[in-house]
Amino acid sequence: MISKYQVLLFYSYSRILDPVKFRDNHLRFCIENNIVGRIIISDEGINGTVSGKVRDCKKYINKINSYKIFNDICNPTYGVEQLWGHDVGGLFLVVLTEKARSVHE
Repeated sequence: MISKYQVLLFYSYSRILDPVKFRDNHLRFCIENNIVGRIIISDEGINGTVSGKVRDCKKYINKINSYKIFNDICNPTYGVEQLWGHDVGGLFLVVLTEKARSVHE
């Protein structure tokens, strides 16, 4: 039997010029396509774990891959798990405005 849901894990170090605008547009896309999960956006890139039905996750992958800035994310580099239901609850998109400090600084 084929699973109905997937979890996608991904990241990209990419320059996002307006992270707040990107977040707002991305949030709208996720809501319209039944994607839930946690996505962190900053001017340095994106990091996310999202869940949805297989067809919705395919739409999500296509959307992310449509951004030229995320050309380092492609289908083989997504972490994908097959599930029978959502593994991630809710939807949380946050913009980080301060750079994380290294423990070596």
